[in-house]
Amino acid sequence: MNNKSKELEKILITIRETSERDLDELSDSIDKIIECHITNERTISLIFDTILSIEFIEDDKKIKVFHKLSNYCRSFNEELADDYDKILEQDLNYDYDEEWNDDLEYETVPWFDEGMKQFKSNDREYLKSKIEFRNFFLKVKKEVQDFPKLNELSKEELQNNHLFGELSYLAIRFFNEIMTDDDFRNLKYSLKRIKKYGEEVLKDMFEYYTNKYEK
Repeated sequence: MNNKSKELEKILITIRETSERDLDELSDSIDKIIECHITNERTISLIFDTILSIEFIEDDKKIKVFHKLSNYCRSFNEELADDYDKILEQDLNYDYDEEWNDDLEYETVPWFDEGMKQFKSNDREYLKSKIEFRNFFLKVKKEVQDFPKLNELSKEELQNNHLFGELSYLAIRFFNEIMTDDDFRNLKYSLKRIKKYGEEVLKDMFEYYTNKYEK
């Protein structure tokens, strides 16, 4: 990892882990990111997400920070930055098909990444229908013999075994239903929580949807 990457990683970790900050400190961190010439959409989207999660900063101040970043992420142009309500309506979760900036090194949890990727995929749009989702869940349930250990699945196993991918999707869908919007949005920042949930989520998910769709 080169010096620029180490500096950027340090900045990102600070922003991800520190929620109690003043606007000047946040702006300084963003200035440092821009100085690193970072244009990767996933990285910048992470910063937008983080800004939104800091509740004590007033909306008008958040918008000023959005403007500072608007030229560096194609999903957030100046027009959008002017309208805080539109920003809140946007899907601020980055595209899980993209990798982190090539120069950065982050630990990932493959089942979570695959589940999020499918959750955001247009291929799963039809599952917004309650009937279609019920049928999908019952089909997957019928196919499952034993629960895999999610945390031990590799990226290749998830991509090559459709059932593992579908179970990962169902786990994320389950989180989305039972968590608050803030908790769901911020879950991706905590590898420790993701791995802990990975130990029991399939059992909890199947119990939840079985009670919902088979009664």
